[in-house]
Amino acid sequence: MSDRPSTAAFFPTIRFVVVIGFIATLFFGGVAVANNQLTVRTYGFMVFIVFQQFVTLIAYM
Repeated sequence: MSDRPSTAAFFPTIRFVVVIGFIATLFFGGVAVANNQLTVRTYGFMVFIVFQQFVTLIAYM
């Protein structure tokens, strides 16, 4: 066993899931904006929230 704490930040699987969520937000949000189903302001907010989670996760690794 290693001495590192056993938190979610140390598992690459969690990082991978967040990255997939970020990419999905970019893609599906972009499609929704192009189809006028979502405003650009809401899309930007969604991207910001997911990116903030990703950066926070990276900071603890």
